Amino acid sequence: MVSQLINVIAFNLLAFAGTFPWKTLGEILILGYAIFIVTSLMDTPFVYLARRIAEKHPDLLKN
Repeated sequence: MVSQLINVIAFNLLAFAGTFPWKTLGEILILGYAIFIVTSLMDTPFVYLARRIAEKHPDLLKN
């Protein structure tokens, strides 16, 4: 989560600094981080499920 926060801050500051007012930039940072958190929480169960399937059925990964 910390790396995502750093990513959101770095990218958005580099992309939008000087383009938007600071208040708007702050809103972009908050919403960008919120989107990362929500998507991370939503996709985590599927990542664990995929890993479990891959461990139980390694033959599915072969070409």
